[in-house]
Amino acid sequence: MLTRALAARRGHGGESGLLYADEVLCRRWTVLIVASLADGPLRFSALQEELRTISARTLTSRLRELEEIDLVDRVAVHHGSGAFGYQLTRHGRRLLPVIDEMRRLTPGLLPPRPWRATPPQDSPARHVLPIDRQEPR
Repeated sequence: MLTRALAARRGHGGESGLLYADEVLCRRWTVLIVASLADGPLRFSALQEELRTISARTLTSRLRELEEIDLVDRVAVHHGSGAFGYQLTRHGRRLLPVIDEMRRLTPGLLPPRPWRATPPQDSPARHVLPIDRQEPR
């Protein structure tokens, strides 16, 4: 679990926010999971497929940790069917400009990914929620 991150979040002093950000963002897969959920909720299988090399065990663990610190929520993606997915919380969406800046600073390492207003036609697993942010520059 992210006990050091939670301790840093509750900590005192000017560096606690930076320590918290370091503990959360520098954990393997965090940035890619958040970036994958930027367009809206994804079912576990679709998220695993998008991330390609992550194991089911690791993805489960990382999603639980991200839920614990309120960056990701588990939600029903098809009402009445019992199908669940994951979406970014308000706090999780606040990381998107940071990820955009990482893409800008590291061309070629993260593929460009414009935020979509509508779901892609070829992916029934993705459902977009209204997001109140401006389009990236």
